[in-house]
Amino acid sequence: MISLVSRFTSGLSATIQVWENGTEIVLSDDSCPELDDTGIYAWNTDILGKQTHSLSQYHYRIIAGEEYVEGDFVLQDEQSIDGGMSGGLSSYIRKA
Repeated sequence: MISLVSRFTSGLSATIQVWENGTEIVLSDDSCPELDDTGIYAWNTDILGKQTHSLSQYHYRIIAGEEYVEGDFVLQDEQSIDGGMSGGLSSYIRKA
């Protein structure tokens, strides 16, 4: 889980747009709620669901009124973190 966090004027309504490979993703929830009255707004990547690739790069834009922040993030499927070894780590572990 990763949270994307941005700072805007307090009291605004913020939403996010997310793209993968240049295609906008339809999100079940695009709202970025403000944390208390701090002017800090957050969105959780869990909304994207289970990764379909071992490594996925996304572009995002968070918009609050006339203000916006955009950037990129990468998500890696935990199942694929094996050091790039074919067959996974278990195929390289020998039992005595």
